[in-house]
Amino acid sequence: MGEVISFNGDTSNLDSPDVDAVLENAKGQLSGFVIAGYDKNGDEFFASTYGSIEKTNFLADRMKHMIMQMEDSKFADSQELT
Repeated sequence: MGEVISFNGDTSNLDSPDVDAVLENAKGQLSGFVIAGYDKNGDEFFASTYGSIEKTNFLADRMKHMIMQMEDSKFADSQELT
């Protein structure tokens, strides 16, 4: 069995420390985007370059699907095949 690690629910140390650097690195690379996050006051923030809610929602759903596939892949890679 693996080591059991106590988790207090704090994930703040997992976040990128430099949000501005991530945005700067994306500059000139994208044809459109949806940004969702929290501002420095902890309030929700949302922005999109798409004028239609349908395109915005589709992209958000596609990105959620991509994230789930990445997590599924990591989970599958960590399991022993019997």
